[in-house]
Amino acid sequence: MISNPKWLPLKINTDGVWEKVLIKLYKVFNNDFKKNKCHFDIWEITFDNRKIDSSYEEGFWHLISKYDYTINHRVPDFPRAQKLTWCRPVIENHSNKLIKCWEFEEKNKRIRIYIWLEVFNYVVIIEKRKRSAYLVSAFHVSGESSRLRLSRKYLKRIVI
Repeated sequence: MISNPKWLPLKINTDGVWEKVLIKLYKVFNNDFKKNKCHFDIWEITFDNRKIDSSYEEGFWHLISKYDYTINHRVPDFPRAQKLTWCRPVIENHSNKLIKCWEFEEKNKRIRIYIWLEVFNYVVIIEKRKRSAYLVSAFHVSGESSRLRLSRKYLKRIVI
């Protein structure tokens, strides 16, 4: 088994009362993406700062929860939330040999950048904009179908 690289922080413990865990998670998000700007190469990372039905930004929710189509609402995704501390370091270390980083043209013709820490089952997805890189999402890669989907995108990546 590969040990964690020095640049990869510990995961967050998500045990306990969700409201208290949420505050702890938001402190990480606030520090990593609001107070201290994160960059992908020269592009500053931006995120969806809309607040819908919550005092927290949509960009934050996309890093700690998943959409449940049965109830039409986002629900906590604990493996994803536990790795919130990894999001910024994975972006900033995208050229590390443990990370696969590539551009992929989605069906909607948008070009997205996948930053996959494959051995630790974590991926960050960003989209280059005119003056920034927009943080689309980041999540724990669970299950063989998710790994295969990412592997197929990697094989069909844009090669410059």
